[in-house]
Amino acid sequence: MEKNELDLIIPLEKLKVLLDTLSKATGINLCVLDNMGKTLIPPCNDTPFCRCARNTEGLSDRCVGVASHAAFESGRQRKCVYYKCFFGLTCFAVPLFYKGKFMGATLGGSASTDIEDKDVDIKLAPRDLDEFPQLKELFSSIPFTEGRQLKETASLCNQLSAFIGNFHTLAELQAGDAKRSKGLNRLQDVIKYIEANYNKKISVSTLAFMCYVTPDYFSRMFSSVTGKTVPQYITEVRVKKAKEMLSDPAIKIRAVANAVGYDDPAYFMRVFKKLTGVTPTEYQLSKNASKL
Repeated sequence: MEKNELDLIIPLEKLKVLLDTLSKATGINLCVLDNMGKTLIPPCNDTPFCRCARNTEGLSDRCVGVASHAAFESGRQRKCVYYKCFFGLTCFAVPLFYKGKFMGATLGGSASTDIEDKDVDIKLAPRDLDEFPQLKELFSSIPFTEGRQLKETASLCNQLSAFIGNFHTLAELQAGDAKRSKGLNRLQDVIKYIEANYNKKISVSTLAFMCYVTPDYFSRMFSSVTGKTVPQYITEVRVKKAKEMLSDPAIKIRAVANAVGYDDPAYFMRVFKKLTGVTPTEYQLSKNASKL
């Protein structure tokens, strides 16, 4: 199957399998056209009547033209459109969008239904089947499909289109997760270093050197992977360690501050409260009160 822009969002081979399954389950003929009217996925569960019509001189181009027009209209109106071909068979076209761009449409139908002309968006001038004896014979073999069933199939295709529109976005998110995971692996030694030396002065230059990159690049990479700046991360580690130490009711706040890398207890208390919402003393009292 030739590569197309839509193929970059969801593999067309996989989409074809989905449409094949849906077509067999509903009995409705389905296909996909791109935004230029070119067939990307040929009809699934095609009827002998439609195959014959597309191979009949004087009808082939018109069949393709009608389908392309319906696809364009669905994109222009940004909704499912219903239409009847020149033999009165009911069809629908569901637009495919990705990031606001019209990518093509899923078409279904060529069904004999009870949907009235007033309920369709496009109606073509009818052709007389007597002009095409072979088609007339095949027309009688087309099974009747309730309009409700055709509309339910169109609704399923609409949901599928919404899924396709989000498919590549999900893939991008997964790729981003993989990229972050790779970055986290690269930062493992740095994280271990911070955990072991949180009570000392740690410079970005030192951490960058460990990763063989410049300080600017390291800062961007670290923020991208952890969602925090280096100073923010170090502060959180220090406060976490302080909270562990404050489980001891006898320890002094000054001693905790010094132990986690702060020479100024007052500054330590401001940092602690900013992150936890309580002062170190309040945290220590509440933590030890729960042990009583």
